[in-house]
Amino acid sequence: MSPEAIAEHKKGPACDIWALGCVVVEMLCEQSTFSIKPGESLEDFLDRIGFGGESPRIPVGISREAQDFLKRCFVRNSKSRWNASTLLSHPFLKDHIQNAEDMAEMGSRVEDRAKHEDLLEAQRFARSKS
Repeated sequence: MSPEAIAEHKKGPACDIWALGCVVVEMLCEQSTFSIKPGESLEDFLDRIGFGGESPRIPVGISREAQDFLKRCFVRNSKSRWNASTLLSHPFLKDHIQNAEDMAEMGSRVEDRAKHEDLLEAQRFARSKS
């Protein structure tokens, strides 16, 4: 949860960007962005994030682009945090977007072909029943 979601019960795109950063850390490092300290209550844990000023640690051993991307996601002031369209132009993602767009286009062509084949199969089935 983002600091503003905890401290101010806010929801919205800025909170989602914080969450995106958490997911990216977990995907890159296979570790959680935060952890509850031994003996710490959930309330104390959330207070650390919402009121204590704690931000996720940016992992070492990842590319500079990935580190910078995460810094943009974990800006504590939600009004200063980058939005989705700005993050999409970040070098960490930019090189991969064209590949993702190509894959999405290919996926939609495969899906269209499958729908067409399903329609043909349904028509053959209907003809066999008449």
